[in-house]
Amino acid sequence: MIAEHITIYLGIILCLFSSSYLIYSGQRWAGTVLLFGFLFNAQGVLYMQFIGHPEGTGSCWATVQDYYSCLPLTAKISMHLGQVSMLFIATGIFLFAKSKIGVVRDS
Repeated sequence: MIAEHITIYLGIILCLFSSSYLIYSGQRWAGTVLLFGFLFNAQGVLYMQFIGHPEGTGSCWATVQDYYSCLPLTAKISMHLGQVSMLFIATGIFLFAKSKIGVVRDS
């Protein structure tokens, strides 16, 4: 269990440092988009780790029969930011690759 937490936190830290390095090295758009993507992804992981699943949704589930509508607003926001994070990460990787392909073509 401890090894799992170490790898999760180390992965989050390395992603944030790598995107910050991209910003520092001149790849501002790619680094900024990647930074937002990694932050959105990390908040989803940390939200579930520290806040977790809401308690007391049993009565809501019994009447509504829909797990999503029984979630608190913060859980819904966290879940959707985690989903959007993949779009930011993919766009950041595309921007970084596009800049590198342009450099290779020019030389």
